[in-house]
Amino acid sequence: MKAGITIRAERGPLSDRQAAGFGAIDQAWQSQHGPARGFSMGRYDRAYVAWQRRYVAYDQGRILAFVTFHSIDGEWVLDLMRHLPDIPGGTMHALVWAAIEDAQALACRRLTLAALPVAEGSAADPVARLIRRNLNRACGAAGLRQFKACFAPHYEPLYMAAPTWAGLILAAWDVTRAITQPAAPPKRAPRIETSKKQKPRRILKEAA
Repeated sequence: MKAGITIRAERGPLSDRQAAGFGAIDQAWQSQHGPARGFSMGRYDRAYVAWQRRYVAYDQGRILAFVTFHSIDGEWVLDLMRHLPDIPGGTMHALVWAAIEDAQALACRRLTLAALPVAEGSAADPVARLIRRNLNRACGAAGLRQFKACFAPHYEPLYMAAPTWAGLILAAWDVTRAITQPAAPPKRAPRIETSKKQKPRRILKEAA
């Protein structure tokens, strides 16, 4: 990784400066990758990420990228991954790895990189292949699969069930539409009350 990149773990409400940086990164990411998806996939919102664990890459105070995790006692779940174009190679991997190390240090029993659609070619049935193809396209699964495989995860199957093939296809189409054409987020986010005293951010690691 490029020298000078610092990774910090953060929680709590964003400052105005941070919110501006996060918002700019989200817009740049959408310009490069297309509109943010919804339903089972998170979308950036200042109040939304205030509730999450955040791992942020800085270059001399400038925010380059961030990832967020939902967390409860004993389990963390990867949610958002956003970055500026042309960031140093390995930045996103370093952010996720920093979270993995923190979760281990806190004796977290499980850290999941979230769900990943199965490759369409692994299904023998043509209807199942069609459903998987649509879900893969909707989620941008090819790139996600390659990225998440770098961490040698333990894969666990998740299932989609319906009483008929027609019902299954309709449900899969409905999920795909909800992901690719999400409803507009609320215009007013809930206010978050916090203590005025904030702990200083902790630097997890710094590239040599």
